Amino acid sequence: MFEPLISPALQHYPASYAQARANFLAALHQQVCLVRHEAIRHPAIGADGEALFTDIAWLGDENAPNLLVLISATHGVEGFAGSAIQHDALLRLTHTELPPGMAVLMLHALNPWGFSHQRRVNEAGVDLNRNGVDFSRPLTEAADYAELADLVLPPDGDWPAANRRLQEYTAAWGGQRLREAITRGQYSHPTGLFYGGDAPSFARQLVEGKLAEWRLGQRQTLVLDLHTGLGPFGHGELVCDHPADSPASHKARQWFQRLVSLPETGDSCSIPLTGLMDYLWHDAMRADGMFLTLEYGTYPVMRMLEVLRRDHWLYAQGTPDFNTELAQTIRAELGEFFNPHSMLWRECVLLRARQVIRTGWRHLLGMDTSA
Repeated sequence: MFEPLISPALQHYPASYAQARANFLAALHQQVCLVRHEAIRHPAIGADGEALFTDIAWLGDENAPNLLVLISATHGVEGFAGSAIQHDALLRLTHTELPPGMAVLMLHALNPWGFSHQRRVNEAGVDLNRNGVDFSRPLTEAADYAELADLVLPPDGDWPAANRRLQEYTAAWGGQRLREAITRGQYSHPTGLFYGGDAPSFARQLVEGKLAEWRLGQRQTLVLDLHTGLGPFGHGELVCDHPADSPASHKARQWFQRLVSLPETGDSCSIPLTGLMDYLWHDAMRADGMFLTLEYGTYPVMRMLEVLRRDHWLYAQGTPDFNTELAQTIRAELGEFFNPHSMLWRECVLLRARQVIRTGWRHLLGMDTSA
């Protein structure tokens, strides 16, 4: 009988935010190379009344010239897969000294409220990956979204009528313009989809406060931000939001070849977006520092918009009563979309992560990657 390629995915995948954090901390404190762990208390409260934290761990030499960064739960509910990847990576490092010149930084649960409540946004309905804009300057008006807002979330709950009208817009505008209108990022409808907020979020302030401390401008850095929801089922795409002609994009393509896609050139599952957290890291890193999104596909993108519309509509009515069948159904649908129960999908996630981390690791250390 063949031995499994990886240890059972169940040991890595948490059932809740609380379990994810417990798994992460247990694995973290077995590390002989752990230098520093900070538990940053989040001001909001979890779904079960639990305290919420973003845990930041530094492993290896604090002055290492090479740094690998793993980030989970930028989009809350997507943290189940991200946390599983971090847990798997930590278990594989247990009782191991890092090579000279190498350090690992992990940010576990950047959006712990969304992770705990199983939502993509934070407690204020803000998408952290639309929050990275300069709020001291006038924000770009999302006129197309404003035109669609009452169809995206119909105030009267008449979904069939709203969907018919959206189909008419699709016919008139084309599917690409409609998708961009809804998902690019908007700052005028706080209960709406892909809302970027009106000020820097707690998570953004946390990251901005740490970037100088990590001295990324003095290191060769590879950041992997772990996400789910876009692309073919089980496939992990490396999305690079650096400019196409930048040193970072060229280096990403050298290291990961055709695994890397660029929204700017139209070859990605993602489109160019407004206010990504990536941009904050870009400004802090060397010109060839890489911030890549490891995006795992689940179900079709139109299905994503359906489950997000229903989730946002539910919360727009007030604090949901999760004893109702409707609320439970909406929550279950969103959970399945961003964290499929399929064991095959979960194993694909871990296998791809191991491949990407191993490839990045070897390049950071200047090792022969053809071996």
